Amino acid sequence: EEVTRVTILVIHDVEARIVDLNRTAITTSEELADAKGALRKKEAEQRGEDVTDADIPGIPAELTDLDDILFKDVGDVLKKDGRWPLIIDPSKQASVFLRYLDSNYVNACSSQNMERSRLRRSLVGAIRYGKPLVIDVMDVDMWD
Repeated sequence: EEVTRVTILVIHDVEARIVDLNRTAITTSEELADAKGALRKKEAEQRGEDVTDADIPGIPAELTDLDDILFKDVGDVLKKDGRWPLIIDPSKQASVFLRYLDSNYVNACSSQNMERSRLRRSLVGAIRYGKPLVIDVMDVDMWD
C-alpha cells in the first residue's frame, strides 16, 4: 500500500512537471515566432521596403514561415491589415504545403472542385471548424 501511494505521488509530480514544460515550450515557440517576424520586418527594411505602407504588394517569406504568417498570425499582422493573404509562389512549394496542411483546399482549375455545392461545403467547413480555405489557381495567368 505504501509503494502504491509513493508511486501515485511520483506520477502526479511528473505530470505536473510535464504541464510546466509544455507551458514553457509554448511560450518559447511564441517568442521564436515573434523573433522570426521581427527578423522578416528588419530584412524588409534593409532591402529598402517600407513595411508600414498598406500598398505593399507582398512580403517575401520563406516556406517554413508560412505556418507562422498565415495560420498563427504571429504579431497580428493579418488581423491589423484587414486584407486576405495572397500567396504568389512560382516554385509551387507553398501549394504542396497548403494542400497537406489541415485546410479546405480547392483547385480552381478543377471543374469538380468549382461546383457550387463543393465550394459551399468547403466555405462552410472552413467557417465552422476554423480552418483556412485555400483556393489554388495553379498556373493560370490572371494578369493578362
